[in-house]
Amino acid sequence: FLTKDVHENEVLFEIPSAVCISFERAISDQDVGDNLAALAEKAGGGGSTVALAGYLAKSWLCGGSEFEPYLNVLPSRGAQTHVLWWTDAEVARSLSGAALDDAVGLREEVSLATRVLQQILTPAVRAAALSRGDVATVFGCDAAIAEAVTRAFVCILSRSFSYDFSAAPSSDSVANGAGEETRQAQN
Repeated sequence: FLTKDVHENEVLFEIPSAVCISFERAISDQDVGDNLAALAEKAGGGGSTVALAGYLAKSWLCGGSEFEPYLNVLPSRGAQTHVLWWTDAEVARSLSGAALDDAVGLREEVSLATRVLQQILTPAVRAAALSRGDVATVFGCDAAIAEAVTRAFVCILSRSFSYDFSAAPSSDSVANGAGEETRQAQN
């Protein structure tokens, strides 16, 4: 909450790019980054979102991410209402017209993305599960990945923002004291 008046174009906070979960981080991942980059390039338009969802799913399932404390507070099934968590019957009963068409389209896109990401993520997820002695995830790998990918898309679609950190600094970005670009949130 604000404790004083805010003026137009006043900087409210800054987010250093180094602490952002981004497409660039996803394609830099040592285990799956190259495959996510190839997927994004081949998929075109929404490929970077699919790659980011894959990276988040891998981070949840494999652990050890520098973002783990943040990732652990993001909602999972049941903690947030989202059309991706709904059953087909709930979608059909709750939506109509353009909203129904949009929801069905989104669910189909996420289903396709999940099948593709399962191929990419399975080796890393199984290896991590084996190293932890997590036999249930080893044998239930497809289901675990499907759940994590859906969770990732819910989080991305409800919490993400885009900003081109590679662009030259403009009126809404600055270099902080460490020479690192940050995004300023303005009113």
